[in-house]
Amino acid sequence: MQGLNNLGATCSINSLLQVLYRNDKIKATILNSETPEGTITYELKDLFKVLESSSNSVNPGRFIHNFYEIFKNNFRKFEQNDICELYLFVIQKIHDETAISLTYSSNYSNIFDEHIYKIAKHNDFKKSKILDILQGSYLHSVECLNCGDINRTFEPFIYIDLDVNQESSIYDLLVHRFTNEVRCKDSWVCDKCKINSAYSKKTTVWKLPEVLFISLNRFQQNNIPIISNPKLNLQKEYSLNSIGLHYGNLENGHYVAMCLNKNNNRFYMYDDNVVNEISGEIIEKLLKSTNSYLISYD
Repeated sequence: MQGLNNLGATCSINSLLQVLYRNDKIKATILNSETPEGTITYELKDLFKVLESSSNSVNPGRFIHNFYEIFKNNFRKFEQNDICELYLFVIQKIHDETAISLTYSSNYSNIFDEHIYKIAKHNDFKKSKILDILQGSYLHSVECLNCGDINRTFEPFIYIDLDVNQESSIYDLLVHRFTNEVRCKDSWVCDKCKINSAYSKKTTVWKLPEVLFISLNRFQQNNIPIISNPKLNLQKEYSLNSIGLHYGNLENGHYVAMCLNKNNNRFYMYDDNVVNEISGEIIEKLLKSTNSYLISYD
């Protein structure tokens, strides 16, 4: 149960590192990667090896130094960073460093092949193991209410962003977001009938990733209870793996990570270099008083 020393406002980075390291699929992807020294993938692999061989808290000084060198145009030293933003930049960088180029046919004859081509195009026709496990995709549909023609677009994601404005479970928030159809009376010119028409639009999840990340954000600090759902039954069943959360006020505060140890099926809180076992009851209590968090299921 190795913690990570705080080197000056690095709690958000430490929490993300724990979330990534404590997921078996992500950890295996990093440890099996081959990239040159100085890349974020190499630095993660080096740190993960140290964590693997240590029974005590680890000083991530080398990783933190190189992290700020790699992302010097994105993050400043000794400033609190948003864990979701960190996650986006790190995963995108891993993809860029490890991806291989592939050729895809643009002559698709069905929606399934269309999805494959459109997502590949978004990824610049490059494929990586990290996106293989983390990337899902939305299907956005716009229907003309005059002729019924439906325009479809696909959009990839590596986490689903949900806003919390009422008491609910994560499952309920997902259902609310992806089952609501919005009817719009605004003027819109249909590509097929060429008429200014009202339209309806809807977003659904077309493809779920192997490891699902969800970002929860509150409009305000309102102590709305959120049920973290130890199990999520969507198109596949997910189990809660980790939570990276921020508590304190909306301007500053502190990040910690709560991760499942699959060897004993217990959750532990990683508060920088302090590691303690926690119960499900404590997790739910903490979720009432936090502002935002990044949750992973696999």
